[in-house]
Order: sequence, then structure tokens, then C-alpha cells
Amino acid sequence: MTAKRVPTGMDMLDGILGGGFRQGKNYLLSGETGTGKTIFGLQFLVKGFELGEGGVYVSVDEKPSDVIEDANSFGFDFEERIEQNNLLILDYSSHFDQLREKSKEIDVRKIVGDLNKYLKEINAKRLVIDPIAPFIVKDETIWEIRRYIRALFYSLDTLDCTSVLTSAIPTGTNQLSQYGIEEFYASGVIVLSIRQLERMQYRRIIFVRKMRGTPYELEPYAFDFEYGKGIVIQRKLSEEYVF
Repeated sequence: MTAKRVPTGMDMLDGILGGGFRQGKNYLLSGETGTGKTIFGLQFLVKGFELGEGGVYVSVDEKPSDVIEDANSFGFDFEERIEQNNLLILDYSSHFDQLREKSKEIDVRKIVGDLNKYLKEINAKRLVIDPIAPFIVKDETIWEIRRYIRALFYSLDTLDCTSVLTSAIPTGTNQLSQYGIEEFYASGVIVLSIRQLERMQYRRIIFVRKMRGTPYELEPYAFDFEYGKGIVIQRKLSEEYVF
């Protein structure tokens, strides 16, 4: 049976992916600072609104008011969506601080169980966690971190929604995630970057690094930001692209 596809909000990306993300799966969106990870997540939710799907945005580094301001700067009226009960913006920064005060280990089942309640509250089919790193306990061994990340991704798979999880990576590295583990458990990995092309030009680049169950080209594409749209993929890059 062919998996149902979930449009991303970017027509060209949907074409590359055969219609969009696979429904109910989790996708890692990796990129250096300033590459457009947050806008990608907002745009993913906006497409859901257009299709009558609610969305939940979990903000870990920004206040909800800042997220709304980011959305407004691109012409996305998130305040109206909140009023219409199409959107929930959750501030999880203080949530994790409280959990760590009570216990060294963060309970994956409790976190995902709470998220499930919020998703059901507005019948949301799309989830964005921006970023995923604070969900992971840092003061643990590599083996414990791997076990935790595996449990987190497997638990997210039980939710009746399609998820985009952002991951900030250090500038100038080839890492796909903060811990080098998240990409193994995600159903797909999309990398956003800023790279120098020939003639000293810099371009924003989107690259599909991994996509389970989807034939795709290993080709970089240039993109830009447009008011009212967000990320707009423009063209495929070839020899001019400098890795």
C-alpha cells in the first residue's frame, strides 16, 4: 500500500519527495544558525492550516510571542489561528527546567504523553519541535543518550501526526545533528545551509540527505525567503555548488 503523503508547504520539495512527507513519520531538519529552520517549521504548519489540519508548535528556545512575531514577519497570522483553535504554541523551556529540578532523567513517556493531549485538544495532525536538543539529557553517557533518543523517536512515532524536529548544527561542520544520533532514528533528514558558490556568491541551500521509503535525487537546491510564502526553492545546483 502506498503511504499517504503530507505536503510540506514547498511545492518543489513536495515534487522531490513524491508528494511530501510520509504521514505519521518524524523528520529531522538540520542547519546552521540563520539557515531557515524555524521558517520551515512555521511554513509546514501553515500548509496544514490550508488543508484544515491543526498544528502544535513546541518552542524551546523562544517565547511564544517571539514565534508569533517571526510568523508575522512572513505574513503568517498565527494569532488568528490560535483564536480559531487551529494552533497551539507551547513554551517548553521552563517545562524542562522544572523536570530537571525534580529528577535527573527526563521521562520520555511523560513528555510524549503530554504532547499527545495537546494534539488531541485541537485535533492537530502536524507537530513542530524547535529545537529537539533540549529534549535530550546532556549529562549522560553516549550509550544512555542513544537509548533516550531511540525511545523519544519511537514514542513520537505513536502519535497520530507528522513531525518536524529541528536541530542546530555548528557552522562549518558536516554534522547532521547535535549528538550524531538523531539522524539514525528519523524517517528523513533535510539539511539547510549557506554556502559559497563561484564568483564569491553565497546562496541558501536545501539538500535531502535521507528519506525512507522515498526515491529522491541527491542534489542540492537553491532557495530564498519570500513574504507570504516563506521558503521558496528556486533551482537545482550542479558544478557551481561548493561543499
